[in-house]
Amino acid sequence: MSNSTINIIKQMRSEIEFNNKWNEAMEMIKTNNIDSPKIPRKKNVPYKLGGGEKGPQTLNLKDYYRIEIYYPVLDIIIREMQQRFQENQLDILNGLKEIIVNDNPPHEALNIVCNTYNFDLKHLNTEIEVYNRMFKLKYSNIETTSTMAKKIEFIKNDDFQNGFPILTSIIRIFLTIPTTTASCERSFSCLKRLKTYLRTTMGQERLSNLGTLQIEKKRNVNIEEVIDEFNNNSSVNSRKLSLK
Repeated sequence: MSNSTINIIKQMRSEIEFNNKWNEAMEMIKTNNIDSPKIPRKKNVPYKLGGGEKGPQTLNLKDYYRIEIYYPVLDIIIREMQQRFQENQLDILNGLKEIIVNDNPPHEALNIVCNTYNFDLKHLNTEIEVYNRMFKLKYSNIETTSTMAKKIEFIKNDDFQNGFPILTSIIRIFLTIPTTTASCERSFSCLKRLKTYLRTTMGQERLSNLGTLQIEKKRNVNIEEVIDEFNNNSSVNSRKLSLK
């Protein structure tokens, strides 16, 4: 889907598409009695800063919006989408989808998923074979077996998670892959409660640890286990001599 969206945006980066958008905008301006756009006044760079005499204004209004606004905006969108959906990440996402949907997923999909998440390839093939047989016994309709929702519902409702641990993990990974960065950006809101103006010298490691505690504050923590783990990993404990 991301590749298709990028290709569509690339096709929009043409003079024909711009002319269509321009005509629609001009028609909207006339209909709503809006003032026509104007070319911004060109700023003159002082001569002592490397500027010179003001050159002639060669672009008309339409060319200005096409070259200075329309094309750069599309280029930024294309570049950001390509960075957000990198090729290797798309391969992993497509591999997860192939394993869930297809009865016989390609070897490339199996290899990239197993290498990325450290799954055992032989065990995964065994789970896929047994799972597909059990699924087809319950759903004889071919159209039904081809839907991803039915396959996820089958392993969820019939409580087969313990019997298919790798497939269950793959489904959970596929369903929880974030499509935006909102979940990461939301964690920044707690920084104002941690890093105040009076504590601007806080180190990165301490800030990260305090941020984790603040973000995961709803989790129940066993204090005794924390004390035992801190005691076992303490550098002071390693310097103690056994006097037994």
